[in-house]
Amino acid sequence: MSAKSIFYFDAKSIALSFPKLQAIELLNNDLFVLTLFGFIIIASMSYTLSRFVYRKYEILKSSTLIILIVLGADAINGTSGVISNVMPETFNSVTLPTNIGTSQTGKFTYDLFRSRKALKSAAVESASEARLVPVQDQTTSDHQMLVVVESWGQSTDPAYNEIPLLRLLTPDLFQRYKVHRGTVPFNGATTSGEMREFCGILASFINAGELGNQNCIPGRFAANGYETYAFHGFTETFFNRQQWFPVVGFKHLEFGKDNISRKCGIFFRGQCDTDILLKIAELMRRSKEKKTFVYFLTLNTHLPNDAALADGSPAVCPGTATDKVCTLLKAHENFFASLAGLLKDPTLPPIHIVLVGDHAPPFADLKSRQKFSDKVVPFLEIVPK
Repeated sequence: MSAKSIFYFDAKSIALSFPKLQAIELLNNDLFVLTLFGFIIIASMSYTLSRFVYRKYEILKSSTLIILIVLGADAINGTSGVISNVMPETFNSVTLPTNIGTSQTGKFTYDLFRSRKALKSAAVESASEARLVPVQDQTTSDHQMLVVVESWGQSTDPAYNEIPLLRLLTPDLFQRYKVHRGTVPFNGATTSGEMREFCGILASFINAGELGNQNCIPGRFAANGYETYAFHGFTETFFNRQQWFPVVGFKHLEFGKDNISRKCGIFFRGQCDTDILLKIAELMRRSKEKKTFVYFLTLNTHLPNDAALADGSPAVCPGTATDKVCTLLKAHENFFASLAGLLKDPTLPPIHIVLVGDHAPPFADLKSRQKFSDKVVPFLEIVPK
């Protein structure tokens, strides 16, 4: 329930993802281990106290045990409203306004079992529609690329918005490309961002089977003679991408493999985004005489961030940035710098590319979270001259 509110998930997505949780390396995160340890301590103390107080009344003992565990979980989560002021900031500043034991339970259950609303094509604004596929599907480049950048948010501080682009938007790039910037509304987690950009609808991967590919950008490119590719560094089974990516029009799929020599990330450990960029560059070299549409969903900037991803970035964060925000900004800056190398490579054909965030950075602490809009994400269109 905490993940649902913090990471923008919908209830059905969480429920369908439970069988895939072995792919997430939760024990790599100190906060998760500490929270798990705290919950075990609270449950043990609750059980001992319930036995001591209600030895002869089994029903009351069970009820007391449940109540104490729920209240303890709320305390860990920082949403008890009673002792939140004495909890560490890491816990008591999470975004849930209410406690797990009451309204969150009811809301989660309601979201999980409510009937789905009918989908409406082009129901939401996307960065891709009319940029990658203009009117009547007449494209301006034989090499098109869409990059959905994990946790790339629009900051409420203009200085934060410039840091990720420090080594991308340089005079060398402007000699070969025109650049357009803007924002689009977001709603939901990463798969909702993908459906927004693929098909222009407010939905998640659960709804992909209802669409077909005729109204989605990958399918439209395929119908116009483009070879369609999708790259992602995490396992293909998580969120069932190996099943619904072909439905929306992708012919060639490449996901992270267990036997790769180098991995990046903490919870979502997978193939490093910079290594995937090298694969895309090689694909473009081989495909100079073909028409290609490449989709790349980045992975490594998924929160919580690996501090090593910020190493080497020349960016200087404003004095008001938290350490978590600064690490994310530098990680984005390093990724965009690698992308700049691909765009400036003279051995590659010109690429028309749209980069867009999936959702705001899902920081658990309010100080970091409030640095980013909860309504819009940035996009960048780079057009060959």
